[in-house]
Amino acid sequence: MNISDARAPTTSSWKPGSAAATNVIDAPEIVILTSIGLDHTQYLGDTIEKIAAEKCGIIKKNSTVVVCPGQPDEAMSVIERFCADTGSKLIEAKEPRVTDDGLRSGMGAEFEYDGESYRLSLRGGFQPYNAAAVIEAMRALSK
Repeated sequence: MNISDARAPTTSSWKPGSAAATNVIDAPEIVILTSIGLDHTQYLGDTIEKIAAEKCGIIKKNSTVVVCPGQPDEAMSVIERFCADTGSKLIEAKEPRVTDDGLRSGMGAEFEYDGESYRLSLRGGFQPYNAAAVIEAMRALSK
């Protein structure tokens, strides 16, 4: 897929990520892309590729980009292309081992990542995936 194929039909000057609030930062130290799925299709596009392209619009030249584990292949293809086109480094977080999603217990989600145990204040099975990306982002920033 050509990145320009993901253009939204609303305006001819549209660029991926142009509506993202994070685009007020000219040169972010790090970019984190959380899970990409078919949500908010009325704003982001009606395919995984279009949604990924929209989310990738926050990637700037020579960025470090961290992605949550478990991204669909279609999304990863777009992310990889954006990173290559912008000279950005791509870091894929590893899959966390979720031990409790926190929904039954009412407590936060619990998971293991790289041999360490974590408990979040947030509930939901997807939260450890977001946290894994944050862990990798912190590691990248500390280098």
